[in-house]
Amino acid sequence: MVTDAERILLDRMRLGDKKAWEETVDRFQGRLLAFAKVHAPRGVDPEDLVQEAFMNLLAGIGRFRHDCSLETYLFSILRRRLVDAYRQSGHVCTLQDRIPGDSQAPDPIERLAGMDPSVSWHAVQAEQAELVLRGLAEALSALVDRFKKDQDLDGLMMLELLFYCQLPARQVAKLLGRDANQVRVFKHRCIAQIRQCLGDLVSDIPDLPLEAAEGMLLSVWQSLRLSCPKRNTIGGYMLGTLEPIWHRYVDWHIHKLGCHFCKANLEDLQSQVDADVGSGLRRRIMESTIGFFVRPTGN
Repeated sequence: MVTDAERILLDRMRLGDKKAWEETVDRFQGRLLAFAKVHAPRGVDPEDLVQEAFMNLLAGIGRFRHDCSLETYLFSILRRRLVDAYRQSGHVCTLQDRIPGDSQAPDPIERLAGMDPSVSWHAVQAEQAELVLRGLAEALSALVDRFKKDQDLDGLMMLELLFYCQLPARQVAKLLGRDANQVRVFKHRCIAQIRQCLGDLVSDIPDLPLEAAEGMLLSVWQSLRLSCPKRNTIGGYMLGTLEPIWHRYVDWHIHKLGCHFCKANLEDLQSQVDADVGSGLRRRIMESTIGFFVRPTGN
């Protein structure tokens, strides 16, 4: 969800506050550019993609519903621009690396990047979809928060591999050194908890196939980036100030799971030692959006 600080920033931008827009660009351009540099197809300028992402944010700011963080929203816009760039260049869109050694592993970001409604989505009636998605988001968030609170980071890793990467139990077991049956039991318990959280919603929607709801878990997880460490946690990882258990998890999340969003945040934080990083892109963004803040004067 959008934070109170981001909500205020967005309200200021809607009122044409140029200073708020500059703050937004300064806050997010580095991490977006780090992401775009990794994934832009050959011949496409990553700065162009980031500039377009900011312009799209500004053009659609009135439609932003505050149901995700501003960072997540910007990344989703950039992801769509990357997909368009790949399609125009004739390349296959694969925005996240497969887990090493697993040639059959699905590419979750590729599916998300297509931005096409899944079969599961269509299985839910339009008026029910938002209600179910909100319930799934709350259920998954509660599950992730419990693992974090208990510092059960091995469980959190297993949860990511099962629901984010959509890997089969045997592959998860191999990656984490677990027994495959243990992983299956773990998944069954997690799904049972999610279903329990959805109980009230499901009772109100008797014709909702539970399989359809489970099929929407991946989209919810990816759109909200539920297990991604906060930016200040990534900063602590970079500085070596995290507790060992959290340092190990962040390292695994970025380098083993291969979360490109968090890797982009890490690279952005590392690049900030250079005060001039992004100054040229910032100027381009400001020049391309200046018209939004020029209001006609009355006669």
